[in-house]
Amino acid sequence: MLAMRPAVASDIAAVEAMIYARCGWLEERGLPSWRALAPELAEPAYYLYTSVTDPAYQPIRPGTLMAWWAVDKAARDGRDWVRRGCLFPGLVRYYRRQGFTLVHEVQRTHHRVYLMGRRAEVLPELAGMLAADHPVSPARP
Repeated sequence: MLAMRPAVASDIAAVEAMIYARCGWLEERGLPSWRALAPELAEPAYYLYTSVTDPAYQPIRPGTLMAWWAVDKAARDGRDWVRRGCLFPGLVRYYRRQGFTLVHEVQRTHHRVYLMGRRAEVLPELAGMLAADHPVSPARP
């Protein structure tokens, strides 16, 4: 029987194994995979999948704050990198403004995937930025 549920922390090893299995399956068939190169796999990293923010908060840059929080958390947790991927060149430009660099471009069947990374680092000023009061409130209907 199959059951659907959100992943929890205890699922990390199983999800990681599943991703590596899928990468192997793709590579055996000559298809591009999501697998990082061997040197990248040796470096401890967090992967920031995606983020969604309310447009009303755009003036305080919540997407950037989330990315910086991930960079800071990775450093505090002993990781070397934060990695992320996207499908659109506009997001590549946006993530570059957050300090990420383009590491790989992979052509899929119907689109190009951009894989990016940023070295983890403690950002001491981040706590103040997150705690600050901002006069922006979301627009609500």
